[in-house]
Amino acid sequence: MKIFNLLERHASLFIIISMVVGLTIPFLGDVLKNYVLWALVGIMFSTFLKIDQSEITKEFKKPLFLIYILVLYVLIIPVLLFFIMKIITPELCLGFLLFASLPPALASPALTGLIKGNSALSLTIVTLINLIIPFSMVGLFSILTTADLELDILGMFQTLSLVVFVPLLITQIFKKLAPQAIEKIKPSLSGFSVLFIMFIVYALVASQAEQILTEPFRLIEYVGYLYGIFFTIFLV
Repeated sequence: MKIFNLLERHASLFIIISMVVGLTIPFLGDVLKNYVLWALVGIMFSTFLKIDQSEITKEFKKPLFLIYILVLYVLIIPVLLFFIMKIITPELCLGFLLFASLPPALASPALTGLIKGNSALSLTIVTLINLIIPFSMVGLFSILTTADLELDILGMFQTLSLVVFVPLLITQIFKKLAPQAIEKIKPSLSGFSVLFIMFIVYALVASQAEQILTEPFRLIEYVGYLYGIFFTIFLV
């Protein structure tokens, strides 16, 4: 239990360490990246165990706020970013449109919980946006660009079902069958999520370590753009 509490208290440090290890000891990256999806399942499983169904239901009682978030995320922010980047760096505007059009990470609710945020709201937003994004992405690229964007929409929904709805169903069964056991392990669940996040970060960084280290200054430039976008979205 102590190790999980330590992971929760110093999550940022451990995630940074997993990045550094991924860059310096990358040989397992190509193998482990094949299991990233299952790590996401583990994150969602621990997140659903922590969140009561009533908390999620409560978020749907604020439909105007949810609509506000959805419209900003899937429409306004991607369109504005596309035109801003078209002025600043035209060669990257398509890439940033794709980036801004992508759904939030499925690990977002777990990360929200680590900073004592509203995990139920984060989970609600993540699920709704992942349901909308396949259609909004195709629409945005058709209207704003001449690029041909092909998406495996069925595959995206299959992944969403595996990562979100299957863990939701299983955790609800567990909560009915063993509520006391669930309450006992709840304090350790955030640390459990950090372990999975570290696994994902290591696997993805390690699998791209060669490309990252080949052009580090170009990477720093792109990361600067990304953090500017993150900060803007955070303020919105």
